[in-house]
Amino acid sequence: MTLLELTDILAATNSLADLDAFVAANGSQITVTILNASIATSEGLQLFDNTYAAFNNSKAGFEFLEEEKESIGASSLLNLFALVYERESHPNVKAIAAYIKDYSLQKRLAALAVIYTESEFSRNGYSENFPKVVQLLSDAQYDPRDASSDYTGYVLRILHLFKEKGEIFLNKWTAELSHFLSLFKDEKNIKRWPLLIEYNEPVVSISSVIPGFDASKAVSFPLIPSDTFDNLYKEVVSDPLREDERTTFGSLSTPLGYDANYCREHIIEYGTADFRQPCNTEKGVLSPAERVLIYCHFNLRKHYFSSYYIYSAYLDSISPLLLHNEQKLIFLDLGCGPLTSGLAIADLFLHRYGKLIPMNYVGVDIAPAMLEKANEFSDKGVTLFGNCEFDFLLNFSAALALLTDKLVKNGSPIIINASYLFASSSLNITDLAAFISQLHANCPQSPIHVIFQNPNTESKNKKYKDWKSQLPDLKVVYNDVITIEYRNKPFDKSVPERIYYELLSYQ
Repeated sequence: MTLLELTDILAATNSLADLDAFVAANGSQITVTILNASIATSEGLQLFDNTYAAFNNSKAGFEFLEEEKESIGASSLLNLFALVYERESHPNVKAIAAYIKDYSLQKRLAALAVIYTESEFSRNGYSENFPKVVQLLSDAQYDPRDASSDYTGYVLRILHLFKEKGEIFLNKWTAELSHFLSLFKDEKNIKRWPLLIEYNEPVVSISSVIPGFDASKAVSFPLIPSDTFDNLYKEVVSDPLREDERTTFGSLSTPLGYDANYCREHIIEYGTADFRQPCNTEKGVLSPAERVLIYCHFNLRKHYFSSYYIYSAYLDSISPLLLHNEQKLIFLDLGCGPLTSGLAIADLFLHRYGKLIPMNYVGVDIAPAMLEKANEFSDKGVTLFGNCEFDFLLNFSAALALLTDKLVKNGSPIIINASYLFASSSLNITDLAAFISQLHANCPQSPIHVIFQNPNTESKNKKYKDWKSQLPDLKVVYNDVITIEYRNKPFDKSVPERIYYELLSYQ
């Protein structure tokens, strides 16, 4: 869907019911189309303004904006338009703010309208507008109609934007700059607006410390499991299989009584099975949890080793964010499976630095049985994860809400891990592109990097290429193809695995 196509559809929408139905059926495509719009040029701005005007002047838009009728679809569209105007510091944010129904968003946009359209009129503008901006953001921090609401992350980002713009504008006026900056630390202001207590400068930008893959930092082959990982894997995977009465003589060559070829082909379907579903086999029905256990036996270690190798080349660049900052790294693992990449980066960090990795781990997977196994690893892996916080979620919308409403604070760095995700037959790449676009729009101060790995076969990477085409601002920083070698046990024969990996970043 292009902006021109969206413009024509919105202009022809005759009722809010029609608009709601259109947005419900095409939400991800609409999100990607609007959030990827570029309004930095006059041509791009004109095209985007035309799309907004088509909504604004349509019959559906009239019902929503002027007659103030309720509409989930119209609210969603208006929020997306607002995010783009906000991102580009466009004065239209002031006009949109008047129509926003969401309490916190309305206050935030009103604060942005002050920042974008009023603060720069004079050298004293920033100091004079400080009370207005901070009051609006303090009002936006919580919704009085919802006791559980907390929008601190959103308002802190806007507060930093205000401070950053003021520093740039007042750079040539020392006295005015000094006075403006002092307002953020003034005791009377802090007492009046407790939000200021929570404001800290953003952490050092990950963009400045992770330029790309450094092969000289990578571990050497063959890779072998650490005792820490091996003991945890034995407790969570090997022992339950070995002790199951169906496993012939306790031999892991026939887990739950099935030979290796049958397991790979029929039970886990070479890793692409729908692990939400039970499996009808020649001997009976296996539950999703049993399929996941067999998946772990055959696939977890090779994926663990590929992640271990890739992060071994990035970790020294990432470590300043983890060793010298109070703020935890956010590690967003898409298609997380049984916590595979989380195990790898935590194990690597422990054995390289002698410390437990401090991270907020957010794992997303559509299969509850995979998340149950991931939760088991996190619970029993205290020797790896004692300094981590975990959230396991079933969908992108839950992850977006958690990240932007709770975890992402003042410029928190976000690493998005996509390990073997794009080989999945069930992955909807437009939904994923919409999620990444929305996350980037909601967290404008947060450096976002995607670390991707997948088998190096054309058929398994088609979805990945199509997904990237929907996110033109997400640029490839580094890519390579390599054959890693690993051993499941220290004295086993080495096993090769050929992988394709990339580092992508919002520049």
